[in-house]
Amino acid sequence: MLIDTGANVSGIDEQVAAQLGLQTTGPKKVHGIGGPGTANEHIVQIRLSGAGTALWLVVSAKLQGAGNIALIGTDILTECVFVFDGPNGTFSLSW
Repeated sequence: MLIDTGANVSGIDEQVAAQLGLQTTGPKKVHGIGGPGTANEHIVQIRLSGAGTALWLVVSAKLQGAGNIALIGTDILTECVFVFDGPNGTFSLSW
């Protein structure tokens, strides 16, 4: 899992999206470190510990090469409290 405060939209690895059988809702224009492009958009249900479930729009991209299967962007981070403890190398999210 990757926390990316510079990402406007959250994402899931495209192979994981395929393995989960996620339906594509359509293409979405994106702009990342590699420049502008288009990614598939999906609706996913995320279970939030102690807060139930929520539906989110996410895009699929190649993330596993970086050792991650999902990326949390500011679309989700703006809905929660994000605390980063640099000296201890930990973070927490709460809703």
